[in-house]
Order: sequence, then C-alpha cells, then structure tokens
Amino acid sequence: MNARLARLKELARTEAGSLLSDTAVVFAIRLLAAVVTYVTQVAMARWMGASDLGIVVYAMSWLWILGLGAGLGLGSAANRYIPAYSASGNMAAIRGFMRFSRRTVIATGVAMTLAGIAVLAARPGPIDDDPALAYLLALVAIPAVALNALNNNIARAFLWFSFASITGVLLRPALLLGAILVAAGLAVAASPGLVMGLLLVTVLTVTAVQFFGLRRRYPTDVVSAGIEQHPSVWLRVGLPIVLAELFVNYYVDVNILISGIFLEPHEIAVYNAALRTVAIIAFGIAAVGLATAPRAARLYAEGDLPALQRLVNRSTHLMFWPATAAFVALIVSGRWILGLFGPEFVAGYTALVVTAAAQVVIAAVGPLLPLLNVTGNHHRALVVCAGALVLTPLLYFALMPRFGLLGGAVAFMATGVLFSGWLAVLVWRHVGVSPLLISAFRR
Repeated sequence: MNARLARLKELARTEAGSLLSDTAVVFAIRLLAAVVTYVTQVAMARWMGASDLGIVVYAMSWLWILGLGAGLGLGSAANRYIPAYSASGNMAAIRGFMRFSRRTVIATGVAMTLAGIAVLAARPGPIDDDPALAYLLALVAIPAVALNALNNNIARAFLWFSFASITGVLLRPALLLGAILVAAGLAVAASPGLVMGLLLVTVLTVTAVQFFGLRRRYPTDVVSAGIEQHPSVWLRVGLPIVLAELFVNYYVDVNILISGIFLEPHEIAVYNAALRTVAIIAFGIAAVGLATAPRAARLYAEGDLPALQRLVNRSTHLMFWPATAAFVALIVSGRWILGLFGPEFVAGYTALVVTAAAQVVIAAVGPLLPLLNVTGNHHRALVVCAGALVLTPLLYFALMPRFGLLGGAVAFMATGVLFSGWLAVLVWRHVGVSPLLISAFRR
C-alpha cells in the first residue's frame, strides 16, 4: 500500500514538473515571438514609412481575422477531442477529425479567398496596383494561415508544445523579419505588395514545415487507424469559440479594421503602433491568467473557496502592479518608443497613454476569463465577448469621426472597462470569489 502511494506521489510530481516545464517553454517562446513581432513592426515602419505601413497592417489584420474565420474553431476543438479520443483509445476518431478538419479548413479558406478576390475585382481601378496587390496577396494567404492555426492546435493536442510554439508562433515572424532585413539591406524599394508577398512566402514555408514535422510525429496507431467522423459535434463546439478568440486574441486587429473606416493609411499605422505597444501589457496580464487557470480549476473542483480567493488575490496583485509600472513607464518613455517607428508615429502618444490606462483597469479586476472558463462558466463569458464585439464598432462610429485617434483610444478603453466590469460581476456571482483589487487588500 505504501509503495503504491509512493508511486502515485512520484507520478504526480513528475506530471506537475512536466506541466511547469511545458508552461515555461511555451511562455518563453511566446515572449520571444512577441518581441520579434514588435521588432518586425518597427523594421517595416523604418523601411517603408507610415503610409505604406498603414496599408500593410490593414491587409494583415484582414488576413488574421479571415484566417480565424476559415478555421471554424476546429483548432480549439482539436484541443478538446484529440486528448479525449486518445484516452479512450479511439484512434479512428482522431484520424477522422484530422482529415475532416484539414479538408474543411482548406475548403473554407479557398472559398473566402475566391469571394474576396471577386469583391476586390469589382472595385474601381486595376487589381494589380500596389494597395490592391497587398490585399490580393492577403486573400491568397487565407487558406495557409487557417491551416497553420489548425496544425498548431493539433500539435498542442498531442502535447508537442515546443514544436507547436516554434512553428505556430515564432517561425513566421522570425522569417518575415529576416526577409525584411535582407531586402532593406539590399536597398530594395519597399512597397505594401512586396511585404505581403514576403509574408505569403513565410506562411507557405511554415505550412510546409508543419506538414513534414507533424507527419514524422504522428503515432503509428493513428496513421494506420480507420476513419470515424462526427462533423456536427466538432463544429458545434468549435464555432462559438471563434467569437471568444476574436475578442481575446484578435481584438487589436478588430480595432484596426474598424479604425480603417475613418483613418488614412498613415494614421492607421500610427494607431497600430500605439496598440501594439500597449499589447505588451496585455501579454503580461494573459501570462498571469495562464498560470492561474489550472490552480483555480483544482481549487474550485475541491470546493476550497477561501484558498481560491487567496489565489485570485495574489494573481490580481501580479497583474496590477506590473501593469501600473508599465503604464508609468509608457507615460515617461512613450514618445521615445513610438519614435522608434519614425518621427510621425509620436502623434500616437495620447492614444498610447489612454489604451495603456485601459490595461491597468483590466489588471485591477484579476484573471476574469480564465476563472470563468475553468469553472464551467465559459458560456457566460462568451455572451460578454459577443457584447463587447457589438459595442466596439458602435463606440468607434460615435467617437472616431469627431476625435480621431483619441476617439478610437477612448472607445478601446470604454469597451475594456465595461467588459471587465461585466465579467467581474459574473465571477462574483457564479464563482463565489471577488476578483477586485480592493478585495486583495482586505484579505
């Protein structure tokens, strides 16, 4: 009996150590990818100027969001069903899921590409002028971007975290940065079409790396299994997640797309620089939520609400104080940081400060989405995400035509504050803990 208990404890320690190790690796790679992506934005700005960069970031935002839509949430479904099928030994369902999801994602992406090209061709002017060429190349890249995201999630579902993070998060921006630095070093004339062409090449390269890398890793019993498919089940789970991902992971791109209705290309580039800089604070907030989620799930399952409240208090402190320090740092050095993009980007300083202040408010109410997701309240969080996505364009239409970049920043802040307040009420009512910073001081 004692020997069996000792083995179970050792297994628990091994699994916990493996989880911590995987989390550390994923966090390190994602942090490096965030830095590389930011440096890429700066390099593009210095190489091509604000007006051309505005066209590029607008085309990229369309690409990321349409790529997300083409994925139909099947990547997220992979993280649920592949481990479950593996645990039950249903290898045929794993193979069936991978075949169905890849074919569906590619078909949906191609359909979006063709529809987008038809819309682009209907506009006045030639389709091969430089802004139109940038959008055309973005449309062509949609199937590959959607497939990249799906393959990344399949790798994660098989617990190949390093491979997933390197190929799904780091490789694309690293290759793009390298290509841009080489082109700039060779004194190649910059243009939006050229940059989007380089991006298309990097996306296709990542697709090839993922294809051959995953093919080598698949277990033999999966490759040799039959085919079992449940498309309606997988899509029913995946599609609602697209809405949540749109708000959580692609919200900056949503704001860029809406702002493009009102701003000139050079103003889009300035606004994008401000939002991407503030995203560094959001990255830290998300990292704390990532670390909090598994511990919160365990304590909630055990019914230990006092311990869960203490965990939430610590997490809120870890989110708020670094976010506040970063906010102060941006107030002091924000003009210099934006100046790295170019002198014209300093005009985004006020928008930078306002959107950074929004992150401080969000940090002051703790890890709300992770708490709701791991306590069975994800459906309630989804309603909030949908509400935020409806509110965002309404605020932009009300504020940006009159106040420009500042109006967009205020819309960004107002949505974030209202979103956080709504989620905080849900956590208090349905989880049974208070996520507010004031509670962290009282306990």
